Amino acid sequence: MVRQLLTSPAFLVCLFFVLITLLSLQRWLHWRRRCRAAEARLQQAERQRSEQEEELQRWRLRAEQDAAFAADLSRAELATRFQHPRLQQQDGGEAAVPERYRYVQRLSDSGMSAEQVAELLAISPHEAQQLVRLARLGARS
Repeated sequence: MVRQLLTSPAFLVCLFFVLITLLSLQRWLHWRRRCRAAEARLQQAERQRSEQEEELQRWRLRAEQDAAFAADLSRAELATRFQHPRLQQQDGGEAAVPERYRYVQRLSDSGMSAEQVAELLAISPHEAQQLVRLARLGARS
């Protein structure tokens, strides 16, 4: 009787449908796992994109701040250049000659040679000669 049941066409058809259903269920579960993995990768990519957009916004803000600072610095430099001649006139023009030149000029006017100035200031004789010449040129103008 069991042998007849196992070989009957109705049983074989039912067994076939059960196997087809199990295979379909396995395929569906496999597909579902792949979809979940793809969704997880998509969410991770979205998080990374969001973080990169935030970083890009920070860099843009910093670039804007740097540009504003550079513009302010440029305006301040320009204002200083315009004010510099006026400040020199207020100081009597002496601010245009550096302190070192005036000091070398005073030493030279007191009768010291370029070699003596070099020894006193601990600089090379060639540099001292140039400073003495520049100081004399500054005195003439």
